[in-house]
Parts: sequence; structure tokens; C-alpha cells
Amino acid sequence: MITMYRRRQVYKLPNVWYVYPIWHNVSFSIVARHHIENIRKYYRLTEVDELAFHTMDIYSRPIAVIHPYFFIITRHTQLYFNRRDRFKAVIGVDVADSDRIAPWAARLVNLADEFVVPSKWAKRVYKSSGVKIPINVVPHGVSDNYFLPPIEPKMEILQNMKRMKINNKYIYVLFFCIHSGYRKGDDLVFKVMKEIQRVHKKVVLVVKSIERHRILSKLRSISLTKWIRDELDMIALYDMCEIYLLFSRGGGFELNGLEALARGEVVVACNRGSWTEYLPDFTLVPPQRSVMVFPSDNPTTQIHCGHGYEISVDKAIDLLHDILNNLDDYRSRVREYWESIKHEFTWKRVGEKIKEIIDRHT
Repeated sequence: MITMYRRRQVYKLPNVWYVYPIWHNVSFSIVARHHIENIRKYYRLTEVDELAFHTMDIYSRPIAVIHPYFFIITRHTQLYFNRRDRFKAVIGVDVADSDRIAPWAARLVNLADEFVVPSKWAKRVYKSSGVKIPINVVPHGVSDNYFLPPIEPKMEILQNMKRMKINNKYIYVLFFCIHSGYRKGDDLVFKVMKEIQRVHKKVVLVVKSIERHRILSKLRSISLTKWIRDELDMIALYDMCEIYLLFSRGGGFELNGLEALARGEVVVACNRGSWTEYLPDFTLVPPQRSVMVFPSDNPTTQIHCGHGYEISVDKAIDLLHDILNNLDDYRSRVREYWESIKHEFTWKRVGEKIKEIIDRHT
């Protein structure tokens, strides 16, 4: 009898499909799993892989959360048009990598009931590009592990890196370049670090990528290509680095910047872009020019067809010299700043905001 009652309780929960990339692990997958983890208990939630979404029969009129919206919907656009009314509601989740999305992309967004983007900057992009439906700003977050004391690495390669750092008194500067090298500003990192390393002989660039970086490996650098599966090891990597370079020309949020900030790294970035919503002013640098975020032959330009900003190389070099000459002071100011904003950037808080949006349609 108790079992039957519990089944009735579960059945009465709102029916939600969360559609995201399960078949491979990308940044969208990581964010989606954090959303799911923090909202699952409130719904009869079904996780649907992006490749299976268009093959599934729809009978129960679920609320569909589609993340990332553009890549999933554009696989079978006509089929989505035909089946759109079978959902009680559609909530799209995506980013804005440039200051404009294409007109056809805006029309596609308007087929959803509501939309979620990770920054106010992205919301302005969507609205100025012709999106009419409600746009909700839900930033990314960090897990409870990011509030732990300093963590020792378990991966052998990270242990070796830390040992080398201590023995040689190195200062580690971290840069993530898993994909989209031009958008991430890898060429700008090379120019800046070449000059910095000319003056500061103990500074080593740590490049997190999937393969040895062709250009950045010419610098005094460590190529970290092994997949870091354990979040605690990822935090240990942040812990052993003093500075993080966020030189992206565009992007909807840039989660690595927030994670680095949470572990006390000084995050150097351009003062134009979504990341300014969580970074302190004293680590931001003016742009040197406005540029297309993606090369013209990149398929992504069909959606994110606008411009972004290139960090000023000269101003970045000046700021990094000052940081390296006053490193303890900068890190102290960064930790104080993080304490003042951290309550807004937890996955639990993010989950609460996602729940509020879904509940409007239950």
C-alpha cells in the first residue's frame, strides 16, 4: 500500500524531458548535469540524449528543456516544427558567442516558450537580434567542492607539476583551450606570454587542451592533455596556478574563469563581454579592437554572426607585470571579492532559478 501511494506521488509530479548531449562530454553536458542534479527531485524527469530526441514518440505532453537549443533543433528543424505542439512547453537553453545572432536563429528561438542564457550580456544580444519571448538570465555556478580548503592532486601528472613548481619556485599561469582556439584568444596569449616570460623567468604557462598546442608549446609551458575526470583534481589544478588568462574574443559566460576565481586565481580578461558580470574591475583590461568572433568559414557564424572584443595586448602585458610584482596583494583582493559574490554562483542557486522557470509551465 505504501509503495502504491509513493507511485501515485511520483506520477503526479510534472513530466519534464531534459534534452542534452549524453553521447559525448562537452561543456553543455557538464552544465546540463548540474541543472539536472539540482532539479530532479521536483519532477518526473527524463534525460534524453540529443541524438535520440527526434526519434522519440511524444504522448504525455512533457515540458522540454532543450540544451543547447540551436545545435539540437537545427539537426531536424522541420520535424521540430511538426511536433512542437506535442510539448506542454519548450524551454530553450543556449549562449551568445558574439554580439548578434542571425535573424533565422532569432525566429527559431521565438518558437520556444521561454529561453535561458547565462549572462545579462547574452540577454541583450538576443533581445537586440529580434527575440520576443521571455529571456531568463541564469548564470553558471560552482559545486560545494570549490569552497573546500586547498586540495592536493591525486593524478600523477598533477603531482609532478606541483613538485616541479615547488622545487623551482615557478609561478603558473593557466589557460584553457579545449576547442575554438581563435575565439579563446590563443594567439593573444602567445603574444602576451612571450613578453612576460622575457622579463619573468619563473613564469610558466600551463595549457589545458586535448592535444599539444602547436603555437603555445613554443613558450616556456606545460601541455596538460590528459582528461581530468575527478573534479577534485581539477580544483587541485586551479589551486596550483596563480593567474588565469581569459582572453576570449566572445562567449556566453566562460565557466573556467568563474572556477579559477573561486579558487583565488587572478583572472585577467577584457573589460567587454559576459565574464565582466562576475570578475572584479581591477583585473580587467580594455579592448584593442572589435572583431568577428569566428572566422567566416566556421559553421558557427551561421548562428553567432556578430562581433566580439580583442583584449589589448599591451595593456594586458602592463597589468600582468603589475600582478606578478604584487602577486600576494592581488590574490588577497581576489579572495575578498569572491567572498562578496559567491552566494550567487552555486549550482544549488542555479537549480532554484531553473525550477522557477519550469514551474511557470506546470
